[in-house]
Amino acid sequence: MSEGRNAITNQCTNRLANTKSARMKRSNFRQEPMIFSHFNRTVIALSIGCLLGSPALAQNPFLGGAPYRACSDRDVQRLTPGNQNTNIPSLPRNSKLRLLAFEQISVPNEPDANATKEIQAFGARRVPEILRELQRLGLISEIKQVGRTYGIDPALVLAPVVVEMSFNGFLDRALQDKLSSVKSTQLAAKSAQLRELTKDPEVKACMSASISNYWKWKCVDYFMSAYDGAFLRSALSGIGTYGIAQFNPVLIWSLNDVVAKTSGYKKIQFGDFTSSLQTVLDPQATIHYIAAYLRTAMQIYRDVSCFDVSGNLGVTATLYNLGNEYQRAFYAAERFRQERTTPQENYFGWYANAFEKEIRAAVR
Repeated sequence: MSEGRNAITNQCTNRLANTKSARMKRSNFRQEPMIFSHFNRTVIALSIGCLLGSPALAQNPFLGGAPYRACSDRDVQRLTPGNQNTNIPSLPRNSKLRLLAFEQISVPNEPDANATKEIQAFGARRVPEILRELQRLGLISEIKQVGRTYGIDPALVLAPVVVEMSFNGFLDRALQDKLSSVKSTQLAAKSAQLRELTKDPEVKACMSASISNYWKWKCVDYFMSAYDGAFLRSALSGIGTYGIAQFNPVLIWSLNDVVAKTSGYKKIQFGDFTSSLQTVLDPQATIHYIAAYLRTAMQIYRDVSCFDVSGNLGVTATLYNLGNEYQRAFYAAERFRQERTTPQENYFGWYANAFEKEIRAAVR
């Protein structure tokens, strides 16, 4: 009996230490009032659970689904269209290297007016080419239908596809298929790693809860980030993004219940990265997942930050590009409270807004 108690005590001590360590690391970043509050709740809940002899009693805020009270309609602000930044915001290193290698466009760390003009000229050539290719593949009509099915503006679905194909479309399909086949054996191993998680009673609680896959994944991620983040990072690192919209296979399962119910696609088991990879390499299937993700992300952003971003192509594209919509919504609400600043586009969203006219015309 004492051995069992000592094991629980050691487990609690290690988890509290990991949680506090994670908090100290996060405090070096400029963000996250929400994470501070989650950290406090985590430590308190863990402490109580440990005192009672059961770490599983620690309360996961995602176990019941969305852990927030939605903004009322009267508090919601609708973003207007267009870019807030005159020049394109800074680009990721890989995007700059691709532009330099394939288009001979050199973009400084802080793009100026000249670099912005070059990007606009590049887009003026590239965007019409992409739209013609999507039309040829029958994907424009698919996007229109998906927009109606999911009840969102089809231009919001098309925008991230256009931007991804602009900045990441230099690798041809054959090469990307080759890369994905190389990854397939790694994905099988990672699937086995992820399935190991389901043996944890806390993860079982997440997976058996009557909540959507999206919140189940948040629930699992919360536990593993707070208690054993290194394991989760190891299980998920190096998977990469694929397809016409550079979709992460990990996200597929979190949206699969919605897509299976709404669009009739097959159900995918938790941790089945092989099926997830096959899905993201299917352009038509990917479009359904983009719509499902955007609908979910925009609703969460609206409920948490009190900003309706559906009218701004660039901000919704930024959400798609960066992810972590739940956390970002909290940061946006806090920034507005402190500085009265509204959500802004990054380079990805800036490009979408810069060619909004062409994108909207394609799905009109």
